[in-house]
Amino acid sequence: MSKSTEIITDKKTTRILEGLLLLEKWILKLLDQGIDVLQKDESRIVDISTRLVDAGIPGIARRLRIIPDKIKTGLEWRDYVLGELAECYLFCQSVKKKNAIDDPDHQQFIGIVKRKSEIEALNLSIQDQWIFVGTIRTKEENIVVIRNWFYGLSSCTFALYIEYIVNRFTKPRFFELGNVYVGKAYFYPSICPQRVVNIPTAYSRIPTGYELGAESIGEFLDRKCQLLIKIPWYKSFTTILHSTRVIKKDREYYILDHNDHGLLLDLKEDEIYWRLSALIMDKESKIIGEFEDGRLKILSVYNNSCLIKI
Repeated sequence: MSKSTEIITDKKTTRILEGLLLLEKWILKLLDQGIDVLQKDESRIVDISTRLVDAGIPGIARRLRIIPDKIKTGLEWRDYVLGELAECYLFCQSVKKKNAIDDPDHQQFIGIVKRKSEIEALNLSIQDQWIFVGTIRTKEENIVVIRNWFYGLSSCTFALYIEYIVNRFTKPRFFELGNVYVGKAYFYPSICPQRVVNIPTAYSRIPTGYELGAESIGEFLDRKCQLLIKIPWYKSFTTILHSTRVIKKDREYYILDHNDHGLLLDLKEDEIYWRLSALIMDKESKIIGEFEDGRLKILSVYNNSCLIKI
């Protein structure tokens, strides 16, 4: 989906800062009244998101517009809403402290768009062999969001390539699990670079005998905390886990490491639970997943130079 670049003028900056101040006041008022009012009055979200778009803050407006759908599911919606409000409030405080929006991570959160050519001109690239490790599809306001994850063989770096499908005539790129795409990946500027604007087209297969680096759940949680210190509103964390097992308790699924550190799994069916349990009985198996909204979504399982879809 092509988007034009926005020129950030002093007038636009002032408008954005005023919009963030409005958002901060709205959050505090909502918390004072209680978030349960959102169940009965969806217009509150419509009103604030419209005003944020007018202020030049479409990124946050989009996050807020997803809230009514989360509320309708009835599942842990309060935790989700409080998490979104907390991230938005922390963001407002961070921007207010600097009184500026020139930070690349701030601009991404706000929704200020840069052209692909502008990002590539920054030359924040890594030349590597990028293994395709899996995809997560979500839907936001009738737009299908495809999150394609890759892992650099040499750099040991994750790369996220996002595609937006707005209608049935828009065709996403096809990536085959386990293919290695060779070339430069250009990263968006960030304290914690993750998203890329491109993935090379030339590809091969995973080299035989390649050992994929991994961490324990405890090590992942420590790393996650360090990232949150840098960017408190950081949302998506990707990991490769070793020495794991899965359990089911009170209709929920959990993954544990050898020290009994655990993460809640985003699993819906017992069939997937038993398949995953069987795969990780092999001590060489490693789980690749994306942790978001308090749950680990499994991308694939790696074993003996092969990636297996769950």
